[in-house]
Amino acid sequence: MGINLKVISSEIFGESATAFAVDLGSQYRKKLANGQLQTGISIQNLGTELTYIDEGESLPLTIRPGVSYMKELNSNAFLVACDIPYYVNEEEMLILFGFEYTYNKLFSLRGGYRLNLDDADKEDESINIGLGINWKSYSLDYAVGITDDLSMPHRVSVQMKF
Repeated sequence: MGINLKVISSEIFGESATAFAVDLGSQYRKKLANGQLQTGISIQNLGTELTYIDEGESLPLTIRPGVSYMKELNSNAFLVACDIPYYVNEEEMLILFGFEYTYNKLFSLRGGYRLNLDDADKEDESINIGLGINWKSYSLDYAVGITDDLSMPHRVSVQMKF
């Protein structure tokens, strides 16, 4: 279980606004004879509005349940996952599927697919692929998304665990 408290500050055309929010989450892990099952749920951006002068803007409230299954094979692992975020303000639900294969606890290959893109004008990626490298407490991840118009947004992240 976890909680995250946030103070959000924004400025548009010289007008500033501040909001306060909380993220809540819980996760359950169950070891099975042939792998590990995890379920979880989070509520993100539960809080006040950003108010500019007299106009309030709601934070993007999201309810996000998910489930994953991981099978370890010696020093390798295979993970499949499903995430179902519900965007309360937009009244939109997505279904996200993903997989990850990790070789020798060092290299990872990932892929994902997004269902329920209700709005055809969106340029969200329906397919994502990526790789990762883990070394001691550091990791480097790269992903590329493929959109309907064949643009390719790239993402890079670096992590240090302590």
